Amino acid sequence: MGIVEHRDTRTDPLERSEIARASLALVDADGIGHFTMRRVAERLGVTTMAVYHHFRNKAEVLQAAADQVWIEALLSVREHEDPVESLVQAFLTVRRVFMAHPDITTPAFSSHSADDALHLVSVGMTDWFERAGLVGDQAGRAYFALATYTLGSALIHAERRILDRGVEQSVSDLAALDPGTFALADGSAETYQALRAATEDDPDLTRFEQGLRDIISAFPTT
Repeated sequence: MGIVEHRDTRTDPLERSEIARASLALVDADGIGHFTMRRVAERLGVTTMAVYHHFRNKAEVLQAAADQVWIEALLSVREHEDPVESLVQAFLTVRRVFMAHPDITTPAFSSHSADDALHLVSVGMTDWFERAGLVGDQAGRAYFALATYTLGSALIHAERRILDRGVEQSVSDLAALDPGTFALADGSAETYQALRAATEDDPDLTRFEQGLRDIISAFPTT
């Protein structure tokens, strides 16, 4: 038996941005694995063909959904009087927004539209970097370090969230390795505890925020 197409249950025009937002909500709720064009159509009260009128395939819809996260991040950034604080809070905001949408994080970072988002970020932050004393190549290097640190952290969080759903208890074979091979040297307890703490989740963002400040302070300013 063929698939029966539902009729539209709405009369107002369907917009691409509306499809994107509805798709993001579905992915946030159930993950990409359960996302289908039919489900987003049902959520919007339209036929599947109405969605295909705006997007050629599911990949394009997911890219548009990912763009919504970039838009949310860009619109959430606020400038502060202190330019260094502006940079720190901007990257904290980006990380927080992407952590709220873990299932769409990977598509968002691989999206063709990511270049557009990074262009807007760069335009918006140029003045902040220059006011913070980071000009030209120094600004580029600092931005690369900050962006890699921030987006990498968000991606790790996303992958953990997704994988943890399917693992009810630890099944790692790492504990079976000979512990003597990795014995601590005398006087290393403090470093060991710091490293253990650094591998744990940071719900208060304290370690992450300090890392941002450390990165910025590592670059000479003019």
